[in-house]
Amino acid sequence: MRNVPTHVGAGGLIMSGVCRQLTLAACISMGLGASLFGTDIHASAVDTAAGSAEILFDTKLLANRGYSEEVARFFSREARFLPGQKQVTVTVNAGRGQLREVRFDGEGQVCFERALLHQLGMRVPETPEGDACLDSKEVFPAMRVDLKPGIARVNLIVPEDAFDPAARESAYRRGGRAALLNYSVFARRLQGGGSGGDYFQAQLESGLNVDNWAFRSQGTYTRAKFSAGYQHQAAYVQRGIESMQSLLQAGQINAASDGFGGMPIIGAQIYSDNAQIGTGALAVPIQGIAETQAVIELRQRGQVIYRTVVAPGPFSLSDIGAVAGHADIDVVVMEEDGRTTRFSVPAPMSAATVSAPPIYHLGVGRYRLGAYDASAITAAPWLVYGDYAFNVRPNLRLIQSALLAKRYQGLSAQASLSTESSAWVGANLRVSRSAPKGVGYEWQVQGSTSLGGNVSAGLSWQSRTRKFSVLEDTIYRYDGEGYVAPFLQSLSASLGWSSMMWGSFGYSVSHTRDVTGSYITHSLNAGRKLGRAHVNLSLQKGVQSYKAAYLSVTMPLGRDRLSTRLYHRNTGAHRVAANYQGKLSSDVGYQLDASGTGNERSLSASVAAQAAYAQWSGGVSQSSQGSRSMYGSATGSMVVTDDRTVAMGAGKVSDTFAVVKVPDLSGLRLTGSGSGVRTSAWGTALVPTIYPYHPSRIQVDGKSLPLNYRLETTAIELNLARGSVMTQTIGATEIRQLMLQVRMPNGSFARVGSSVLNSDGDFMGTVIGEGNLILTNADIGKPVYLESSGAPRCQVSYETPERFDPESPYEEAPATCS
Repeated sequence: MRNVPTHVGAGGLIMSGVCRQLTLAACISMGLGASLFGTDIHASAVDTAAGSAEILFDTKLLANRGYSEEVARFFSREARFLPGQKQVTVTVNAGRGQLREVRFDGEGQVCFERALLHQLGMRVPETPEGDACLDSKEVFPAMRVDLKPGIARVNLIVPEDAFDPAARESAYRRGGRAALLNYSVFARRLQGGGSGGDYFQAQLESGLNVDNWAFRSQGTYTRAKFSAGYQHQAAYVQRGIESMQSLLQAGQINAASDGFGGMPIIGAQIYSDNAQIGTGALAVPIQGIAETQAVIELRQRGQVIYRTVVAPGPFSLSDIGAVAGHADIDVVVMEEDGRTTRFSVPAPMSAATVSAPPIYHLGVGRYRLGAYDASAITAAPWLVYGDYAFNVRPNLRLIQSALLAKRYQGLSAQASLSTESSAWVGANLRVSRSAPKGVGYEWQVQGSTSLGGNVSAGLSWQSRTRKFSVLEDTIYRYDGEGYVAPFLQSLSASLGWSSMMWGSFGYSVSHTRDVTGSYITHSLNAGRKLGRAHVNLSLQKGVQSYKAAYLSVTMPLGRDRLSTRLYHRNTGAHRVAANYQGKLSSDVGYQLDASGTGNERSLSASVAAQAAYAQWSGGVSQSSQGSRSMYGSATGSMVVTDDRTVAMGAGKVSDTFAVVKVPDLSGLRLTGSGSGVRTSAWGTALVPTIYPYHPSRIQVDGKSLPLNYRLETTAIELNLARGSVMTQTIGATEIRQLMLQVRMPNGSFARVGSSVLNSDGDFMGTVIGEGNLILTNADIGKPVYLESSGAPRCQVSYETPERFDPESPYEEAPATCS
């Protein structure tokens, strides 16, 4: 043998340095032996000095070892893969490797099928058959293909004209059509105890996406003890204007403005697209103590913007999503027994973003009545508003806003200063002029910082003159029971410190003054880990000499946890309770709670689950006094695309989204684009939000993939324009492997090294071990032949198993060759 090949096992079982010291026969037999464990091992020849000359083998030596000349012929030229379907890494023009399912022909060369070209972002030539096996010269003559079978890799070098311009990673994908429904349903029932009643609310959003136009209609149906009805909130159409990096909206909309955001109007607005992205984080969080498992609702301009259910004990809400600028947040706390607490906090200001681009908002329309449960006393005025934000310096940002309407005018100026350490401070001045009140002023300062030594602080201060007003003061009369009087001054500050040794400590103080008086509240929180237990203490002092203390001890039990708590108020009321939180699975959690206060005892249980279709939660509580409460909620979305694909999800669908189809595979997890989703029973997964104009990657979680399936790709690269709907199919192949133990007519095992051929005479591999050969997928059931040196070719006879166990890497069957 003139040149010894290098044989590299994909699983690292055979090192190239070792193979250089062995014969070809030894390398092949050892390499193919690894296929018993599902590992594809291939041989690659060492290039000669010329780099292209054919390698000549000593066929007599091969014959002595049982190998036919077919083995020498197959491995005598460049490195190649064995025929069949393989999962390999493909790179295009030295780009990022993509894991793809690739078919190789009888010569071990890549079959450039239409599906593979489409996945690689290349132009798909017209072919007579959709699954035609084309070689590189038939597709693009200038293409260069470099095969690396030892490491399961294919490197492609292609000319620029081979790429599909619409599929390049730098190109935005556009278009798509779909109908959608977002929903959030909450229901609650109170019985006994001298009070009762049902409460039901469904927040609904329906819409259409048609060629990057997005149509949306929003509303809320509410049914309470004495009232029921549907409140329409908005209906609009929008489209991105990419030449201006802006978004256009028209119809029943809410004003997008830094200074006067959230106003319901009928009209049109255009604004910088990146202005929609906001953190919604509060400089000083909304804090309190829930005596029971309570429902917390946050409202702006009469609409619910956030709802959550909190466990008994202290709660703190800071990241509440998108909120309107300079519109106070009304907080409603609903306890299990029906008691309701209401208070108001200032809206958050936006922190400066280092080197952020200038943005603008501009809108015109007529105020839309019906946003509040109050009676209109004047006609809805026409109005125009706008603002402009820009950076004076990389870390100093100015925002100027104006609103002009009949009987009301408003101006706003805000400055935000940020540092590289994420600290920021903002100051705002608002001036209002209204017909009923005259000229008024409002000052506001907010900020947060890290003081070093694990110390953080936050500040929020807002002060108004009595003549200060908002536009709604000239339109509505507020006389409902739920109305919260606007404060004249509000000051909140928080200070936190944490230590690995001593735990965490936090203190916050709030001072509020309105037309009814002045109120100060204090809150102190401390937590520390003692052994495996976590101990937390909370103290609060509020209005009218209100004082409360809360102590809890939590012990982890594997992935579950057990906690006890003590709650005491200075009015004499105290509550002792125990709580157990557990998980039935990674997606289903539950908790059991028992508490007592005075002569009253109560038990409660709740469960929360997330599936491919929605998020669900529900709970029930029963007291010894005869009162009972129950609640349930469901949040999710549904999409129907123009090809009649139905997909459901647990998150709210935005204006840009994707549907991933994996036929015949349910429960497959996909991660990326900010959330995790999974395929439904129909094999569809809804990715509710794709960040537009930015590359996104959706990755398949390999742990959720059944062992007997192989995907054509495990990742999807996205780059969508706003309003696009993408439908992507990932081909899934069920892997079936059959290991035959072949015996010859005389009862002996087939000779190791015998060539395995198909009906066309293509080389498929060699016999390994004691007459063993493995057939995969399409090869199972088809004629198979053996050929060895000095013996005639024979056909293998075998029976195909009726069932392949998905938990087993292969099935076994006896075979004879005659």
